[in-house]
Amino acid sequence: MAVSFWDRIKEEKKPVVIYGTGNGADRLIDRLRLGGIKVGGVFASDGFVRDRSFRGFKVMSLSGARELFGDDMLILLGFGSDRADVVSSVKKLSGELRVACPRIPLYDDVFIDSSFIPLMRERFASLAGRLADEESRRTLSAIEDYRISGDLQYLFGCEGSEDDTFRSVLDLCGSEDYWDIGAYRGDTIDLFLKHAGTFSSIGAVEPDGKSFEKLTEHTAGIENVSLFNVFCSDVSGTENFSSGSGRGSSSGRGRPVVSGTLDELTGGGRVSFLKIDAEGAEEKVLMGGCGTIEKYRPKMKIAVYHRADDIWRIPEVINGIRDDYRIYLRHYPAFPDWNTEMIFV
Repeated sequence: MAVSFWDRIKEEKKPVVIYGTGNGADRLIDRLRLGGIKVGGVFASDGFVRDRSFRGFKVMSLSGARELFGDDMLILLGFGSDRADVVSSVKKLSGELRVACPRIPLYDDVFIDSSFIPLMRERFASLAGRLADEESRRTLSAIEDYRISGDLQYLFGCEGSEDDTFRSVLDLCGSEDYWDIGAYRGDTIDLFLKHAGTFSSIGAVEPDGKSFEKLTEHTAGIENVSLFNVFCSDVSGTENFSSGSGRGSSSGRGRPVVSGTLDELTGGGRVSFLKIDAEGAEEKVLMGGCGTIEKYRPKMKIAVYHRADDIWRIPEVINGIRDDYRIYLRHYPAFPDWNTEMIFV
């Protein structure tokens, strides 16, 4: 039986030190203390040290932590990132010191512990047989190994390129009707335009007010773009949504915002390519788009990392709508297992 990170950490003899002072570090410390694990200290990147404390610890620099605990301390990452400079820095750090990055839930309450691992392994084994290529199966195996161990080397070893996904998996034509659910400030529209060239129409949905303002500015010079400042869900009306920068946004909590379904937003019109990154509401978006998916069979590119079971639940939901998709799995540079997506073609 696979031994979870949370069981192995109980046997750790060296000082356990947290890197980070945000929400992830907060939840990490809570989980460690619940398991009786003593935290030795907290450090932050040089630009974030300042003169402050976090959870009762004086925030140190990395050099200060090394001086105090030595180079055989165990560093636990209490944050995540997909920024190239941050990912590169963590790769360098993990090559010099002992570093682990347990998966901390931000959109559900599931820790990958001994009670969850058997279910995960069973579902992953079933999913592996449905994936369309060997790279997808290698990626799934690496994510499983990472989730159990907290070892970032598994993630680093399965990194792909989003540009390669567009080139080798997606077959975009010059007349796509593209819908972007979770358009943020327009970065994924830029990626679409880079690879599609010309297009027929774009529909972009973004519930966060400030991001929607940026999205509106960003797309002002593009024709045939329709923007919707709503929360895309399985029902129309209102849904709770917490606004925040980047990973700070989440569904199911926060204040009520206007919601609408994909079927309604499209007005029954054609969708040929659908991207969904909805901060944990991906399944709801799919349920509210059943009619569109069944009728038009769009190519789809969907985030499957927000909730621990997304990676097998989302293909199950889609299979219940249409069972004729080929399924690919890709992970792009990030930690923990962020930026993991499924492509349906």
